[in-house]
Amino acid sequence: MDERKGIFSTPITDPSTGAPFPNNRIPDDRFDPAALKLLPIWPGPNSVGPLNFTSPDSVSPTDNPQIIARVDLKTSDVSRWSGRFVWDSRPFFSARRVSIFSSRSPLATYGQSISYRRNLGSRDVNVASVHLFRRPYEASPAHPLPDLAGSLGFGRLFRAEVDRHGIPRTRLTGFVGIGDLTLAGRTALGNWQVKDDLVLPRGDHTLKLGFEYRQHFNQYGQHRRSEFDFYNRYTGNAWGDFLLGYLAQSQLGGEFNRGRFHQNSIYAYISDEWRVTPGLDLNLGLRYELRLPWVDLRGFMSNFDPGTGRLHPPLQDLDLAPGETGRFQPRTPLIQWGRLAGIQPRLGLALRLGSRTVLHTGAGLYSNEPDVGMISRLGRNPRPGAQRLIFKSDLATPTLSLSNPFPRGDRDAAVPDHYGVETPLPLATTQAWGLSLQHRLFRELFVNTGYHGSHTVHRLETISLNDAEPGPGDRQQRRPYPHLQTVQMPQADGGAWYHGLQVQLEKAPGNHGLSLLASFSWSRLIEIGASDMGSHYFPLFRSRNVPLEATRGLADFHVPRRLLLSLGYDLPFGSGDVESGNGWIAGLIRNWSLRLISSAQDGPWITVHLPGDPLDVGSVASQWPDRVSDANLPQSQRVPTRWFDTEAFRLPPAFQYGNAGRSTVEGPGLINLDVSLRRTFRFEGERRFELRLEAFNAANRANFSVRRGDPLTEFGTTGFGSIGRALPGRQIQLGFKAYF
Repeated sequence: MDERKGIFSTPITDPSTGAPFPNNRIPDDRFDPAALKLLPIWPGPNSVGPLNFTSPDSVSPTDNPQIIARVDLKTSDVSRWSGRFVWDSRPFFSARRVSIFSSRSPLATYGQSISYRRNLGSRDVNVASVHLFRRPYEASPAHPLPDLAGSLGFGRLFRAEVDRHGIPRTRLTGFVGIGDLTLAGRTALGNWQVKDDLVLPRGDHTLKLGFEYRQHFNQYGQHRRSEFDFYNRYTGNAWGDFLLGYLAQSQLGGEFNRGRFHQNSIYAYISDEWRVTPGLDLNLGLRYELRLPWVDLRGFMSNFDPGTGRLHPPLQDLDLAPGETGRFQPRTPLIQWGRLAGIQPRLGLALRLGSRTVLHTGAGLYSNEPDVGMISRLGRNPRPGAQRLIFKSDLATPTLSLSNPFPRGDRDAAVPDHYGVETPLPLATTQAWGLSLQHRLFRELFVNTGYHGSHTVHRLETISLNDAEPGPGDRQQRRPYPHLQTVQMPQADGGAWYHGLQVQLEKAPGNHGLSLLASFSWSRLIEIGASDMGSHYFPLFRSRNVPLEATRGLADFHVPRRLLLSLGYDLPFGSGDVESGNGWIAGLIRNWSLRLISSAQDGPWITVHLPGDPLDVGSVASQWPDRVSDANLPQSQRVPTRWFDTEAFRLPPAFQYGNAGRSTVEGPGLINLDVSLRRTFRFEGERRFELRLEAFNAANRANFSVRRGDPLTEFGTTGFGSIGRALPGRQIQLGFKAYF
């Protein structure tokens, strides 16, 4: 509470003199007026220790109405139509630590499928189908506060409507942030497919042929709220910077992402399941994939060309209708493929090694394409009237204040960020292989052991392409493109290697209603290149100043050991009245099913980083501390307030990147138990009613959690090394389901 009054327990620097404030106290008359108006929004401390605010669980009604309909029509002995419709309305709930900023936005999903199956002979079968999937989403603040937003003292500078009905996103390094949902607006995405599959059994061969046409369609119309960032840059404490109003960075809100784009793909395959001998089955397959470029239909999107430092296609000088923001050339391919088509062979083999043992092995080539979020970012590139300006303060001297976060005289210097995707884009491919052995121990008990491996090339990583050379002086003059700010660009130069061993024990239900599946896996996943879209555990992107090899390490979601146990128990069972169905005991316990799923796994690996861009390069990408020893403590010493040894890291020399690298700390593991009890009531025909009681995390265990941006990973902050987040506790739900 003292820090809210400007009283600190450690020295706090006065940026105007470079000397500490007397008695470590900021005078009241130095508080920024806008900071004083934002101050009451922050909650007071409610716990002790470095993480002195623990948010209560966010509670929001989560009704999930669904409509699922299916129609089957048999038109003859050889043909049948089938149709399926799904409507799902589960709101998207964004939980924030300061509960008034938690939001609940509508999110609906529509899915339709129509298929036609026809027997072409005694054994030949053809299935043609059409599928449509669509998911519209509209984000908005849960608690719009127009009076408060307008009273902060800089409302007159807000040009965007999104800023007039909410609180700007305000982030302080090492502290809980405040602010309404960053994005507002409508998004719609989906795809539709046309497929045809043909099965032709011929003696010992079963030929399968298929064709698919698919179109991904996406429409974005999003606005982004203004944002304020405070680092521990000028006073040595981000809260001190906030009270003085000394911003490290500000972003003026406005239209953020707009586009209406699609991409078409054609797939074809042929496979042969060949019974070579009674004990040997061979599966040979070949898949062909043709991917066409992404195209924006409306001309709101453009790609960044690193060769010219400009956007392509360029802006057009158009006579626009009122409300339009300026356009690029519509229907211009945004991203070309380096290789349009990919031919992918697959091989599988099953060999019987006796009456109880079967050997399975196989290998194949698979491909992937960019996440749609990477493509949608091209709709953020600036157009006249839709430039989301970013202002950056000087590293040594504060040049931005909270009372004047968007200086009019600096508008020309506050150029927006730019986005691009490498083009032509190499096709990301994965070589996968595996070997497993299945052995039947007893009639209903099987054991499986196996190995799986893969190698991915041309994996996408996002590079911060316009980072300045570290050092003092004018940042823009140290950038490769001095006329631009940050440039984020995915490039296909990453890779990944996976090796995993698995042992599995399985018992089929049998006559006693008992089923069991126990599985243990040990694996290792190594990546090179930064995360393509960022993750919960690893700061976004790789700086162009850091070589690719420096990012080699354990993947963000590498989990070396995982144990899974699934137990099922079905009734009726036993003998006597229960088995024959006579008596009230049989009526009470018949048709009940018990399911238990227990899992335990190691934690993911997280990356410690330097917050606040101390190298003054224009981004925080790849800014790590130096590591002087292994930071991972023994399991018995890991507690939420000291999860790892913070003394294992040191501040690197001025204007030098640290050597710690990625994935240096093992995050918290997971132990979970889910329990389900069900009973089915049967009526005439196929009609039945299902009663279900379920408990998730039934043991109510505290499973700690880590996300990118938590103080845990921010070197030098008060919360460094402390975990302040956990997964939900025990949840119990009662469900009913009717079939008719």
